[in-house]
Amino acid sequence: MSKREKKVKNQHYVSCFYLRAFARERTSHYHIIQIFDKYANNIFPNNVTNSAVKKFFYDIPEEWLSEPGADVQTVEKALGIYEGYYKICHQRALELKAGESVDLETASILGHMMLTQYARTVIMRKAAHENQMKILQEMVDDLMQRNFTPEECANANPRIQMDERTTGLLLCQMMLDGPSMDLSVKFLLGKFWTIWLNRTPNLFITSDNPVSMAVTSKVAIENGVAPLSPFGVEVAFPLSSRCVLTIGDTPLIRRRNREVLYADDQRIQEFNAMQVFSSNRYLFGAMNDFQQATKMCEADPSLRIEARDQSMVASYREETKTTTISSWTPRHLKRY
Repeated sequence: MSKREKKVKNQHYVSCFYLRAFARERTSHYHIIQIFDKYANNIFPNNVTNSAVKKFFYDIPEEWLSEPGADVQTVEKALGIYEGYYKICHQRALELKAGESVDLETASILGHMMLTQYARTVIMRKAAHENQMKILQEMVDDLMQRNFTPEECANANPRIQMDERTTGLLLCQMMLDGPSMDLSVKFLLGKFWTIWLNRTPNLFITSDNPVSMAVTSKVAIENGVAPLSPFGVEVAFPLSSRCVLTIGDTPLIRRRNREVLYADDQRIQEFNAMQVFSSNRYLFGAMNDFQQATKMCEADPSLRIEARDQSMVASYREETKTTTISSWTPRHLKRY
């Protein structure tokens, strides 16, 4: 077998072990999930091994390596090690019963898993690339305006170009930065956690961008909508077709933090709606029932196309410096 054949070709941007928790038909070799393609308005079954994958998605281009012969699949292998820990903790969370609480160790690893999943998707890479391009272009425009006349700026009109794989590597660096991730997990642990169980026929779904968000305050939009938003954002991360993790602000009606509760029909519909908003193209479920998603896409056709212009960049010019601020607002459920 050649060196090329030994490489992992189809690399998951949504963990394979995670998708298995949404599979209904299972054998020793196959875990079949139902997939709703929002773009094509089509439902079809597929094995989780072939779902949410892209060829050599995390590979580092050989010409970018500082050491000849270094492993181009370092990121893919590191994520595989992470997933070994995630899988154990994920199963531990799925075994919790109503009335129990999530222990701190399990919560810490679940938080790490959620942040990694948030950063590793195709849509996140594209959004981060869009944000980087806008910031760099803003900086170039500012330099031009400070040093050239309006006519010279208009004639030159320099435009930023950058390989999207560069953004991908920066996201991978962020995922594999242990101290930084630990600080982010610590921030999440200061929020209010709930595990919601589903005992109804209407199962939870997930997607190709499973870390979804609902905004509970208009003010939160100004700060950007993300899992690490200081307030006004509830994050929902489905763990299986019967279990969802939420992280957000302390509820008005006080209850135990990290408690396991049953979700009512309204909450189940909200969580599934959040997946429709957050997804790039594909929704995954145990059943081929995507009526809610279909109705939402019919009511809002923009959900059937790739989300763009989610990044906002603003510059504040002073005599000696320019301050550039950016925020990212992905598609989300509005609760205000």
